[in-house]
Amino acid sequence: MSDIATIAAKVSDLKRHYAKRDTETGQLRALRAGDWESLAPGAFTEDYPAPMVANRIDVMARDVAASLAALPSVSCAAAGGSSDRTKKFAEKRTKIANHYIGTSNLVAHQTDAADSYNYYGMLVYFVEPDLKNKRPTIRVRHGGNVYAVWDGFGDTILAAEEWETTKFNLLDQYPHHRDLLEKSTNDKIKVIRYSDRQRTVIYLPDLGDTVLVDYPSPIPGKCQYVCIPRPSGTGATFNSVPRGAYVDLIYPQLARHEFTNLMLEAAYKAVQAPTVVPQDVTHVPYGPDAVIATQNPAGVRPPRLDIPQAAFQAMQTLDQDMAIGGMSPEARTGNIQASVITGKGIEAASAGYSAQIANAQTMIGFGLMLAVQRCFCLDEYLWPNTQREVKGIENGIPFIDTYVASKDIKGDLSVEVTYGFMLGMAPNNALVFLLQASAAGLISKDFASRNLPVGVNPTEESRKIMLEQLQNTTIQAVASLAQAIPQFVMNNQDPMPIIKALAEIQKRIQKGDSLEEIVVDVFAPEPPPPAA
Repeated sequence: MSDIATIAAKVSDLKRHYAKRDTETGQLRALRAGDWESLAPGAFTEDYPAPMVANRIDVMARDVAASLAALPSVSCAAAGGSSDRTKKFAEKRTKIANHYIGTSNLVAHQTDAADSYNYYGMLVYFVEPDLKNKRPTIRVRHGGNVYAVWDGFGDTILAAEEWETTKFNLLDQYPHHRDLLEKSTNDKIKVIRYSDRQRTVIYLPDLGDTVLVDYPSPIPGKCQYVCIPRPSGTGATFNSVPRGAYVDLIYPQLARHEFTNLMLEAAYKAVQAPTVVPQDVTHVPYGPDAVIATQNPAGVRPPRLDIPQAAFQAMQTLDQDMAIGGMSPEARTGNIQASVITGKGIEAASAGYSAQIANAQTMIGFGLMLAVQRCFCLDEYLWPNTQREVKGIENGIPFIDTYVASKDIKGDLSVEVTYGFMLGMAPNNALVFLLQASAAGLISKDFASRNLPVGVNPTEESRKIMLEQLQNTTIQAVASLAQAIPQFVMNNQDPMPIIKALAEIQKRIQKGDSLEEIVVDVFAPEPPPPAA
């Protein structure tokens, strides 16, 4: 067999292994797209051709994705001591890592990554070189399209991604295959990208496995894909087929639609029910204030249409089951009962939701750490001696710098990706915990600043704090001179030099000069008189 035939056979085996996942993914996609007819044929009528209930699964999925969309803190610790040299080395690598994330626009695409992890059961990053700008790039891919294999440490050994695109897109990306692509009569063409630790291949399975691209892995010994499955609960997260969080809620969602239709039908029948009259009535007028003449007025009534209360209880049971299955409490939708309206009540009602978010953040942080490590390796492998500029925002502070991969990365791929004490904890609680631990001497101020629930650059903030302290000390020293003026007068000394100095400092401050320059200029010694 040729190489491409071997790869195609391997991809086919992977797809058979993921067959159940693909079926569930198709159902989830149909539910989210509003194509419920494909899930429950005959559930819709001409009067009600569309779902009669809100897409609760889609609402829960978007809510969780929005909670997980915030990017974690990415930093590189100073290994081998706390000297200034190691700290600068770690700070430079931290800037490089944040530069990768910034230029990859993960802020905009992380919502899709979080949604893919929770809804389809797998988070997928693809690390590739940006040859034009000479830098690594992290792409977010759809978890429902990827088939992955992992090693015992959770690292992706190989992965295959299948998607459909238009013929015109392929012509634009691969103009050297124009003759083959123009022969295709289909507007939609299936594409498969296979990547392992040695090579990456992109081919067209419906066109005779035609290879579009075949190149060795730009990350030595690593697959370009980083796939993080959602914990399966079977004890073997990286050895099982991933499942979405809402697969088991598809048919309860359809049952809610059925119950709503039945309730609408019951209400329609109750309103449109005929009028029951005794036999002596031969003419029944219609309209408001109509008068029916009869010898038995008590017999004029609509027929009774009793709706059992169990029907409404069943609807409430379905809603509760969906909230429990989706780990989405009623408080997330604004439906808060008065009995839990206190802060403690709401916190208790959201305990399961917070635990779910904390667990997902741990897995997403692990995936982003592996992606950044691959970026370090790719950068040093492809452009080891090229000086490039890095710019971005590190923990809320803009920066701009230059680096050389062989010098500033130097084979050190270590990186820390953490959500800090935000992991399953409210920001206010996290801040109180940090202050208490820091005051008790359990943690250092550097550690506390790195784990604040807000973006902070610890190194830059430390410099600013020291500068503010020195400025305050200088201001206090200058202010103490004014207190010495009465003592000068009592000792028959001239206080005018001090008064002039204070006046000059005030004028310079009003002009906007820096405090350091003002103090040096005002208190500079007078030049010695010229020599005779």
